[in-house]
Amino acid sequence: MHDLKSLAVAVDAGVWAQMSVIDAVRVWAHEMNAEKFNQGTLTDKFVWTYSVYMIAGFSKIGTKAWITRAVKDTGTWLRTAM
Repeated sequence: MHDLKSLAVAVDAGVWAQMSVIDAVRVWAHEMNAEKFNQGTLTDKFVWTYSVYMIAGFSKIGTKAWITRAVKDTGTWLRTAM
């Protein structure tokens, strides 16, 4: 579990553990690919990356295959974009 005080914005970790939020990000993760990520705006990329980080770090499903893949893919896409 991450320290909520270390984040630059106020966060309610409970929101990211709600199944409705997890399900929405899971659906998005199944649709996301490198092309869609690269075509997104800076805001799109931030929201995607933040959502993946929060689900991986603050929900209890951080080891599920889909979120593990999303974290790995996002890291690759960000490195490629630089």
